Amino acid sequence: MSWTDNSLNEDYFVVEYSLDGGSEWREAARCGKNDNVDVLALTKRSADCLYRVYAVNAAGNSGYSNTVIVPATVFKPAAPTNFTLGAYNEEARTLEMSWTDNSSDEDYFVVEYSKNGSDWKVGGRVGADVTARIGYCVTGNNEWAFRVYAVNAVRRSEYSNVVSIVPTLSKPAAPTNFTIGAYDEEARTLEMSWTDNSFNETNFRLEYKVGNSGWLSAAVVKADVTFRYATQVRPNITYQWRVCAINAAGASEWTYSETFNSSQLQAEEEKYGDAISNAFAEFLAEEGEDDFWYEFENALAKRFK
Repeated sequence: MSWTDNSLNEDYFVVEYSLDGGSEWREAARCGKNDNVDVLALTKRSADCLYRVYAVNAAGNSGYSNTVIVPATVFKPAAPTNFTLGAYNEEARTLEMSWTDNSSDEDYFVVEYSKNGSDWKVGGRVGADVTARIGYCVTGNNEWAFRVYAVNAVRRSEYSNVVSIVPTLSKPAAPTNFTIGAYDEEARTLEMSWTDNSFNETNFRLEYKVGNSGWLSAAVVKADVTFRYATQVRPNITYQWRVCAINAAGASEWTYSETFNSSQLQAEEEKYGDAISNAFAEFLAEEGEDDFWYEFENALAKRFK
């Protein structure tokens, strides 16, 4: 700061400041006679700062000079620059970002984001002197814009440059191990399950066909679901199912089940039933039928007496 010296007999000058609009003044510095310039070390302040100067000699003080205002905005930190985006990890949905720190008095940095042109939102913050961050939940096939600013006890800096990215979304991996489970003839339901091999599916699509007819839509289930009941599965009709994973980038390859016909299941049950009956008959022939039933009746009597 500087001023015009209008006196010939001053001993020194006093610089004063006020933080409350001029109600209370405090001494900021003194400088020798004939000096008309001084450098003050300005500290962080959240309000405008007023300054004035007067001359002093043995006879007393002169009147005050004019008042000058140093706005609080002088103390806000310098804006970061060179905001840059780095590697994108689709599976973890993370994005590297970095910037240049141009201030020496920031308390922290705030990163903001905008998705598909929406309003800006706070994505996170890091401490002073940190110039890198990992952005999370950054999904593919969306346009993301990012910016950063510095903050201290007074206020925040201007924004950095804005950078944008549309991360690539790949098609999901195909499910495997498509398996047919238990059939409930009365309810006409059939269990089916598969292995989820993808990290980025939004749904699974199930289709079925009857005999040699074309494929028909069966159901769409949510991501990470690997189990479903097929309904209205009529007896003595041959069915087949297939499943694929889907997202905004497209669909995976299909995975096919084995064909299913309830008559085959009944034949298997009859075959195993006959095998069990034959094995039991052989057991009775070897052990003696009278001895077996005697031991069996004793066991029941002990159990239910």
